[in-house]
Amino acid sequence: MNPEARMVKSEEAMFKGIKVGIHRLIKKFRQHVCRFNADVTGLQKSLIEADKRLQFSDVKPGFCAECGTGLSLTFMQDYPFIFDRCLGHLTMEQRLQKLLYDAIRDYEQRRENLIKNFKSERRSLGASDPADSTESHADNELTILQTTKAVQYIRDCNQALLNIAKGEFGICVECGENIPEARLMIRPQENLCVACKTGHEKLVKMAGGYNTRNRARAK
Repeated sequence: MNPEARMVKSEEAMFKGIKVGIHRLIKKFRQHVCRFNADVTGLQKSLIEADKRLQFSDVKPGFCAECGTGLSLTFMQDYPFIFDRCLGHLTMEQRLQKLLYDAIRDYEQRRENLIKNFKSERRSLGASDPADSTESHADNELTILQTTKAVQYIRDCNQALLNIAKGEFGICVECGENIPEARLMIRPQENLCVACKTGHEKLVKMAGGYNTRNRARAK
């Protein structure tokens, strides 16, 4: 076997080994996502498709398909489903996958901290300073609010991934117009154009003011 053929065979063996490792990591991530207690079918499906592309295409995992930059081992371990793009050249689907998985991990951490805080509060109930108890309760309420927002964010990202699969990504759910690409680059999970989003926010603000006035009258 000549040196050139030997090099090609060695490269093929190297990428085959990398693919096996990434496949195992993606499988582990899919199992993690399946245990998540919210609807993330969009992420589940996109991870399956990423795994298929890894195994049945001629991609070279570990190198960006656009610029040829080598991906760091840490990045590939954190996001094994992004095996052929650097951060500067992610596809919209990969950006959403990354945002969604980051959001899931953040949510789980917040939820874990909240459970710990509630358990700690119960143990110290009646033994601590009332001011400290009030402050701790306020912190927990803030965490609950942040967790609720995190769940909505996860749902929005998941729906965006489903829309990509259905060919409906980037279309405003209110008016049916295309959402500008520049807006999607900043907020890929966005499902409203600027005009509809502005109108929606005005309605929410008006409803909030109306409720505030009603509460004041009731007092």
